[in-house]
Amino acid sequence: VTTATSRPYTRNTAKGHNNWWQVDLEGRYPVYLVLLHNRWDCCQNRINGAEVYLDSYKCGYVEYYRGVSVYPINCGGKTGRVVKVVQKHNFLTLAEVQVFGTGGPGLSVPNFGTGNVMLLSHEKK
Repeated sequence: VTTATSRPYTRNTAKGHNNWWQVDLEGRYPVYLVLLHNRWDCCQNRINGAEVYLDSYKCGYVEYYRGVSVYPINCGGKTGRVVKVVQKHNFLTLAEVQVFGTGGPGLSVPNFGTGNVMLLSHEKK
């Protein structure tokens, strides 16, 4: 799911702990990559420690680096339906989230390995 990266369109939770955001892919698909796009106008360090899940499988977490605005999280082709981003210890602020996998109804994008992956979830807000 994609939202614009300028301030009025950045998604931010209202409290500073136990925050989450999720998307239902409306089907079970192999997911290879989740790209988290961080806000750029302020508060970039809030993304540190955010965890990405595919159903109950923890794909990985964000380690914040100053000046980095996109964080790739590898889900390794695990099959699932719901992608969830959890921030337990801070506000959750996301500018854009893209979910890439295979077998979905999304847009075909080139894969640097073999075959193609699909953009399973992409939405502008």
